[in-house]
Amino acid sequence: MAAIQIRDISKKFGSTDILTQINLTAEDGEFLVLVGASGCGKSTLLRLIAGLETPDEGTISIGGLEMTGVPPAKRNVAMVFQNYALYPHLSVFENMAFGLRQQKKDEAFITEKINSTGEILQISHLFTRKPKELSGGQRQRVALGRAMVRDPKVFLFDEPLSNLDAKLRQEMRIEIKKLHSILKTTMIYVTHDQTEAMTMGDRIAIMRNGEIEQVDTPEKIYSSPKNKFVASFIGMPQMNFIEGFLQKDDGNLEFKNEDLQFTLNRSSAYKSQFENLEKVVMGIRPEDIHDNLFAQIKDTSNTVTAKVEMVENMGSHKIVHFKIGASGFSAELRNFNEHDEKIELIFDMNRTHLFHPEHGGSLYEA
Repeated sequence: MAAIQIRDISKKFGSTDILTQINLTAEDGEFLVLVGASGCGKSTLLRLIAGLETPDEGTISIGGLEMTGVPPAKRNVAMVFQNYALYPHLSVFENMAFGLRQQKKDEAFITEKINSTGEILQISHLFTRKPKELSGGQRQRVALGRAMVRDPKVFLFDEPLSNLDAKLRQEMRIEIKKLHSILKTTMIYVTHDQTEAMTMGDRIAIMRNGEIEQVDTPEKIYSSPKNKFVASFIGMPQMNFIEGFLQKDDGNLEFKNEDLQFTLNRSSAYKSQFENLEKVVMGIRPEDIHDNLFAQIKDTSNTVTAKVEMVENMGSHKIVHFKIGASGFSAELRNFNEHDEKIELIFDMNRTHLFHPEHGGSLYEA
């Protein structure tokens, strides 16, 4: 068993709080992604798990054993870094063998282990090359291989794909997920890229300012964000946020501002105490705003005519930015005519979110 339990972890650098009372568990064999903007504390948390930093408060356990005071070399954890950290004067084979030789492993064992790992990662043909002779993707595979041959309890990835181009990042995402399905080892992966988080993680922990905002599956975080920050961080293009207020009218709950008026879906489990909140923020994702191709959900309570401000051509679809008075929003449309200056739009009110205007918490019932 190699579950990782993080309990009440806090860390400061000088007088600056980096992590505050972090509680998180990565289950045995789980692929857990820590995602957040630069400076949120995700890499520091990873270094604490590895033993490269010492917490000011709290405990970290790996496989049921508390790691307080245990040096990095004895935690049976492998870390894959952003910069690969390969020895430039050693061949690929020698780079992968280095850690095993430090452990005084038998040469026959080392050769067998590296050969089998090379086959999995498809780098056997590179064994005689030096790092300078490799592409970025090949270097990353070698770094993965060097970690794999040690048979660690836990893999820790610190933004390993940040130095690769977009095509290679996509390929390596797939390779790392395949690797996880083969090894079934607990993996914690740090990234600032929400696409990596959504496509790779069994669960995602979203971090901000040294705290965890939400931990859940990618599907749950996307469909039921805990607060406005989570809603804005996950999803590309970003969720639209429109300020307004709620009002009851003939038994209907309506969202209004100076430019827009929508009837909300009464089957949604909004917190009843907020129905007469003076101000709220309505969120709706661009893919949930449609043109007349979705006329089956069209009615006067969810349809507006908006002025086109800008169009982003994404090939398979267009991101169209609109304005109605002071309210701006974008929609993801597949058959948009770029000559249109105004267009009728249908808001899918079954897919909206409501957030508190001050603390940003969701107004849905938990």
